[in-house]
Amino acid sequence: MKPRFKYSTFNKLFFGLFAVTTLGLFIAFGEKTSFEIGRVIGKLVGTFLLPTVAALITWLMSGRKEGAGNLVFNVILGLMVLGQVAQFGNRILNQQQMEEMQVQRQEFKSNALSTDDPEEFAEVYEEFSTSIRDGLKELSERSTGSEKLGYSIMSEFTSYSMQRAQAWQSAFAAIQSPRILDLSLLKTPGEYEFQRKVIQEYLENTVNYEAYFDNALADLKDRLSVMGDNDPFAAGALQETREKFSLQRPIVKPLMAAHIEYGSAMIGLIDLLWENPDEWSFENGEVFIENDEMIAQFNRIVETLGSQEVIINELSTKLIEAM
Repeated sequence: MKPRFKYSTFNKLFFGLFAVTTLGLFIAFGEKTSFEIGRVIGKLVGTFLLPTVAALITWLMSGRKEGAGNLVFNVILGLMVLGQVAQFGNRILNQQQMEEMQVQRQEFKSNALSTDDPEEFAEVYEEFSTSIRDGLKELSERSTGSEKLGYSIMSEFTSYSMQRAQAWQSAFAAIQSPRILDLSLLKTPGEYEFQRKVIQEYLENTVNYEAYFDNALADLKDRLSVMGDNDPFAAGALQETREKFSLQRPIVKPLMAAHIEYGSAMIGLIDLLWENPDEWSFENGEVFIENDEMIAQFNRIVETLGSQEVIINELSTKLIEAM
């Protein structure tokens, strides 16, 4: 009877300890999804098979000598365990990173809701944007396989999205400058052209940002397509983003419409005053208009500015809360 390959007692204990530890850590810290459960089972099977194949080859090459290959099994398993320990450590660090990013998101909401200063808001948003972008980069650097690529894609997408948002916010902040709609300055051609240009750029940025927001999900889907149609990371990232956008879309659409109405009213106001220079004057912080029809037009525009400003403030608060 030919001798049979046998695992040593230490082989069995070593793998058993590894399996129990892996399952224990998964139960304690892992996500209990079908994908993650399958991944853990696959890891255990793979970790068992590779040392077994190496040990079996060694045993056959030794002429089926008893005990031959057991040391190889332990060495290969030990190396694989070290690699998976490092990988698990990175997963723990990644989990901590994601929790930290959630804390940063809550801090941004709190800080953003507590300020009315556009410059201060821009600084808060810049700090938040940088922390999220860098956090995703760190997740990519510590990950392997599809997760590494996925986090890298999400970092690039997030960075681009925030750049678009910051461009629009800068244009909005520009029209809030004290110089804009300062009617005491509006009598010179250069000032009229400057103010109109700033407001027009705000309107154009608003239209552009709305168009970007409408196509952002398609952009992300296209970026993630390099990972394949069935990649679980890509599917999860797209679904999570879709859910977030579904909360923001009912706010963003009317918010952008209010901004367009607001900017258009600002253009209408300075055009009205510029085209009728002899019908109005600005003294002691007040506008004096002699023409009744012009007074009616002026009042309608001012009323529009006031109503749209209220809408913008209310929707901006809701949007920050939905982020």
